[in-house]
Amino acid sequence: MPAVISWHLSNRIWLPILIVLLEVGAAGGGVFMKRLEQNLSKPYRPKGRKK
Repeated sequence: MPAVISWHLSNRIWLPILIVLLEVGAAGGGVFMKRLEQNLSKPYRPKGRKK
């Protein structure tokens, strides 16, 4: 197993994988922020008991 890890690190296969993961994380963060923005833009209505 250490030979496999050292081969991948020496041939820099981890670099494109890291870039793809960072791009997916940025896109996911953008979707999360957009949903949060939509949720916060709704008017606040307290959900208490009606009298």
